[in-house]
Amino acid sequence: GFGAKAKAKIFSNELLPLVPNVYVSAPSLLKGTYVPGVAMQGACLVATRPLKDEEVFVDYRLSPNITDRPSWYVPVDDDEEARRWTKP
Repeated sequence: GFGAKAKAKIFSNELLPLVPNVYVSAPSLLKGTYVPGVAMQGACLVATRPLKDEEVFVDYRLSPNITDRPSWYVPVDDDEEARRWTKP
């Protein structure tokens, strides 16, 4: 996780409210999900160029060994999938 120092370097107080985050369930000391100094765990996609009227695709890299892969999932690169999931 990001400590208070790391967070200060990544997000200024002005930018933090622009990252929309909502907890599914609040962090808890009992569940071990509370980390002091962390605003919220999450992921953020950053574009290196302006995007307009186009889709952004993410390769979820789902294992071919999963018997119930979603019907919508299509591997981006069959060769990469084979390399990634083949045990040496």
